[in-house]
Amino acid sequence: MGSVKANSIKSENISVFRVAIALCLSLYFHNVFLYVLIALFLLSFDFKETVIYLMLLAVSLLVSHYLADFMNIGIIDFRNNNYYIVDKLFYKVALYTDEELGCGQIISCCGYSKTAELSFLKKNIIFTGNEYVRHDIFLPRLFVERQIKKLDEIQGNAVSRIMYNRYIDDETLHFNIGYGLYSYYFLNMLRKRSIPLCIASIILISLFFNFEVKFILLILECLFHNQDKEKILAYKLIFICILNFNLFYNYSILLPLLFSFIGLFKTRYDFRIYLLLIESLCFKEIDLFETLLFKFLMKVKIFFYLFSILLVFMPFLGKIYIFLLNIYSFINQISFPIRGSISLISIILFLLIERSFRLDRYTQMALICLLILSPFNLPLTNLCFIDVGQGDSSLISFPFTGEYVLIDTGSSFNYHKLRKTLFSKGIYEIDYLIISHDDEDHNGNIENLSKDFRIKEIIEEGRDLYIHNTRFKFLKLGDFDNDNDNSLVYLVEIDGYKFLFTGDLSKKVENRIYERYGPLKIDFLKVSHHGSYTGTSPYLIGNILPEYAIISTNGKYNHPSVETIDTLDSYLVRYFITKYSGNIEICFSRVLDFIKIGHNDFVIINKK
Repeated sequence: MGSVKANSIKSENISVFRVAIALCLSLYFHNVFLYVLIALFLLSFDFKETVIYLMLLAVSLLVSHYLADFMNIGIIDFRNNNYYIVDKLFYKVALYTDEELGCGQIISCCGYSKTAELSFLKKNIIFTGNEYVRHDIFLPRLFVERQIKKLDEIQGNAVSRIMYNRYIDDETLHFNIGYGLYSYYFLNMLRKRSIPLCIASIILISLFFNFEVKFILLILECLFHNQDKEKILAYKLIFICILNFNLFYNYSILLPLLFSFIGLFKTRYDFRIYLLLIESLCFKEIDLFETLLFKFLMKVKIFFYLFSILLVFMPFLGKIYIFLLNIYSFINQISFPIRGSISLISIILFLLIERSFRLDRYTQMALICLLILSPFNLPLTNLCFIDVGQGDSSLISFPFTGEYVLIDTGSSFNYHKLRKTLFSKGIYEIDYLIISHDDEDHNGNIENLSKDFRIKEIIEEGRDLYIHNTRFKFLKLGDFDNDNDNSLVYLVEIDGYKFLFTGDLSKKVENRIYERYGPLKIDFLKVSHHGSYTGTSPYLIGNILPEYAIISTNGKYNHPSVETIDTLDSYLVRYFITKYSGNIEICFSRVLDFIKIGHNDFVIINKK
């Protein structure tokens, strides 16, 4: 009898989990035909599953459609550069305004834009402009802010960094504590000991400091603690789908879900093996030292997290606090970073080698590190137009020789995007950094790059370059009275394809390319000035007849202009825009050449 009951429960769990996975797939691909196929698939198991799936799908789509009007009340956390962080009930947003708002100010946001800068926040809607209404002051947050201001500068900066992840330009202390992971880790430890204590702690932290969506995942764990792991994970997935599917792109949500999913399986791999893989895939860099001591260091971070809360209410502990942080700061500078994104080929190799030789946990970790550094992850010569928001940056890679040329850097505001791409390719050294001209959206990251990479040579005055049998031909067009028209123009030929980089040239200067160098027959054109109407001369396009064009912009200033798009369309030029496509990568091999767009799409290039 007991066995029959257990099997019944297991069947019910699998049913809920299947519905959750079906809902996730439906919202990811967002295709009506797929909705029908999934409904029919679930119908083959149980009619109830199909009904539940359709109801959940309808609710998710409705919430998504009316998301702008959903829970629009927010609480100001703090100001960072030129925007405010707004802590809403279920997620954080960014608010642009020149008005002075106080921490704890309650506002209702009236307008939003999903295409604004700050996309790196990955926290849902990004509110912009002055489209908000002020209501009142939220006293717990205001009290904490006032208490932090009473601390001296070093103490206040440290508490702000730990509790709110506020980054200060001149950091006296060197540590990488961010409130996300360890706050969740701490609360999860409380949950395992006392569910009421965990819920009470979540409420207090949310009232006085901030509320994170991942706290809801913990609340679900508390509410359904009597259920098995599979069913709890299913409830989490369903809840996120209904609340906002885009939250799955937020690492602070995705990582706890991934670890919950891993926890469903009994494997012989150590937890740190999964941690290495996730860090490499998500963050493009691992710290071997921190991974080896993960549990110990997490407890240390939790200690400082709790100490920071205590300091807010007991400022007289400030000297002890800074003394201990200085010790941790010194220890934390010990690191063993390994850059690179592990590929599917490397993961398969790891599984085959590990199964054949039954490696111990430390040998497994060493093998993963070697595979991350392996050229198997990036075996092809490629040119990547990096999505750096409103700016330009292009990377030419010759992986097996380890040679790299970077043309422009984007703005300092979007350095995180550039850094992530370079880290994903395992780059430590840049052979040549070519700066097309002196605009912040082209040269804004020279200093940042110098901190993270060794740059052999910076090219700011045009000249020909030769690297790995590839010629970077400088096209001299003359001297002009503005920076845009003085942009360095380069013609690069890789594997028989010609690439033209035009910086921010105006139409008048673009025309000189043909007048001085004749019909070049370009295959790929980096469209000038982010697709502005000031560039992309019909005269030039008609004479070089590019097959493809790349426009690097996030849509700011109405880029690309209608005039530019009409010009490209009239000459049947296929164009890609980084705003929609993300990184645009052209890969070359002896057998097949292709364009990789974002994460999922490929365009095959016909060999000539």
